[in-house]
Amino acid sequence: MLRLLIAFLIAYMGLVATMTVRQRSFMYFPLTTARPDITKAPWMSWVDTTTKDGLDLKSWFSEPQDGMPTLIFFHGNGHNIESRGPKILPFVDKGYGVLLAEYRGYGGNPGNPSEKGFYHDARAQIDWLADKHGIKGDDLIMYGESIGSGVAVQMATEYETHALILDAPFSSALDIAHFEFFFVPFLSKIMKDKYLNHKKIGSIHTPVLIGIGGRDTIIPPRFGKKLFAEANEPKVLKVYDKAVHMGIYEYGFAEDAIDFISALEPKEAAAKPYSSSP
Repeated sequence: MLRLLIAFLIAYMGLVATMTVRQRSFMYFPLTTARPDITKAPWMSWVDTTTKDGLDLKSWFSEPQDGMPTLIFFHGNGHNIESRGPKILPFVDKGYGVLLAEYRGYGGNPGNPSEKGFYHDARAQIDWLADKHGIKGDDLIMYGESIGSGVAVQMATEYETHALILDAPFSSALDIAHFEFFFVPFLSKIMKDKYLNHKKIGSIHTPVLIGIGGRDTIIPPRFGKKLFAEANEPKVLKVYDKAVHMGIYEYGFAEDAIDFISALEPKEAAAKPYSSSP
């Protein structure tokens, strides 16, 4: 029994050590082999930006029609922007601009994914929109998908924005880690990229829309609801009971997001309350 216990402890410590050292490989799943195929999204064009720490990144951009705001779309932790081209088409069709922001380590871009690095990437692309197209403040909408919600929330604390839209967000990556890896001790101490959305969103005073899937097992609904509880009014929560993770578009989230944005127009309406659902 003593030998078994020792063997178990050694194996457990080895597992914890591996997860500690390689933790980012459990968080980020980039498709790095090639550049995204923009011919699959002919409504987009290439964008070149340079981050504060010296990385040259390529993303996709579709210009807005006159008088329409632009979404900067921060995608989730898997694949790259190519798979999001069709996802943003409903917004493009309505005349909104969309910048599909690509991260370091994704889609042929240099560097390695990290929370701090993603923030550098986002700032470079938001600044590019302002410098090259004059898109900022009321002309800009932050959109965060899954782990991209962490980027969108952080950017909404740093930049003025017309609205914040979160698609399958979490209260924090640390909360998800506690849920998935409950057997790993001292997670709050050893975790590098925590994305503490629930501690940041209370400082954001712009309309917020949160959409979550009722059957999401990757980010269970309670984590999105926890984030919603911490957000300021005006805010709207949309729960799609049959939707899985990344599946809320099948149940009308794009249309609901467009309705949400439209209700804030003209821009002066951004300060007015928008009715929230329970």
